[in-house]
Amino acid sequence: YDAGSEVYELTSPEGDVYIMQSYAQIVDPTLTADALPGLGSRLDLPQGWTYSSRVLEEPIVLNVDEPIEVLQDDLQNTYSKLSDGEVDDSTEIVEIEIASGPYTFTARTAGPESGELVLLLHGFPQTSFAWRSQLQALGEAGYYAVAPDLRGVSEGARPLGVEDYDLELHIADVLGYADALERETFHLVGHDVGATVAWAVAAQAPERLSSLTVLSVPHPDALAEAQRDTTSCQYEASAYFETLSIQNSEDALLANDAAGLEAIYAGLQEEAIDECKAALGNKEALGAAINFYRANTEGGVLFGGSEPLGSIAVDTLYIYGDSDPVLCPEPAEATADLVSGNYRFEVLEGVDHWIPDRVPEIVKAMLLEHLDDNSEGEHVDTGVDDALILTTADGVEFVRTPDEYFDSL
Repeated sequence: YDAGSEVYELTSPEGDVYIMQSYAQIVDPTLTADALPGLGSRLDLPQGWTYSSRVLEEPIVLNVDEPIEVLQDDLQNTYSKLSDGEVDDSTEIVEIEIASGPYTFTARTAGPESGELVLLLHGFPQTSFAWRSQLQALGEAGYYAVAPDLRGVSEGARPLGVEDYDLELHIADVLGYADALERETFHLVGHDVGATVAWAVAAQAPERLSSLTVLSVPHPDALAEAQRDTTSCQYEASAYFETLSIQNSEDALLANDAAGLEAIYAGLQEEAIDECKAALGNKEALGAAINFYRANTEGGVLFGGSEPLGSIAVDTLYIYGDSDPVLCPEPAEATADLVSGNYRFEVLEGVDHWIPDRVPEIVKAMLLEHLDDNSEGEHVDTGVDDALILTTADGVEFVRTPDEYFDSL
């Protein structure tokens, strides 16, 4: 592929990139193009696949001495695999420590410190590593993205008492992160336990948040109502809350070389599993992480003994996977009634609980769009939205999207 030539790229949900030059491509006739089921045309892609075009600044050479994986769409366009899905190293992820209250939290960061702050809270049983793809994308877009290891996961923030994991203390931790980073306002993102804490921060300190993004977990009031309803799918799906709340429940997960813990991670990338087991594969760390459930679950209901959080005034993006085995559609759908700010609800078909790991490209696109809509400054266009631009000799630009172009043919 020569420098200066236009190429079209398809990116899979896992980040694999396939490339085609212009409207036709010569490939080795001995290669077999396996059609991807449901690929359709570049304008009718399965969920999670993205299409873009660009002009090459440098030539690309594929090694034809080795087999090249190719795809064909319904229009018989042939795409050669350019690269496997990998985290882009162009924006470095840096590990730092944050002092909040009497504790020190480890964190992963990306992007310029001058950028708007985005705090990303991980879930159970994970670490800040879960946000690796999103950290890269946010950093490249000019945000200062910070993913702390939460209370119980950070070695420097692992108190012994169950009462030390009360929701109020997690809220104080988050506000303490922002204070330590000298930010009055910030964007907040959370998944699983991190999502639950994020909802609570938005309820108690809406003036501190520029935006809220939650993955998987519905508004806690909607979740609690469903957990109390014995006819609800959620009543059975949340049974593990009580199991985790039992004293020394971590022992069962760690038995047989942590077989129970590893079963929770089934299907995640091996590097992600290794990271989680290294951080939480011992009684002290895993027990501390589970203390969130022990401190905040009553009668099998999360925050069952607490006052409702009430309506959320912060502009909110809620991303839910409809194949989540532990969170049912009823409370997810009911969440709309508990957000008074601008609200966007995205349902990902066929996606389970581990949304940041399963579909990082989708999360990045939705997250960047939501943040930019609630941003104070300008940020780098990362190519999430594709467009065709014509520039005249006088420097006047005309723009239209590929959909408009192809629909006019």
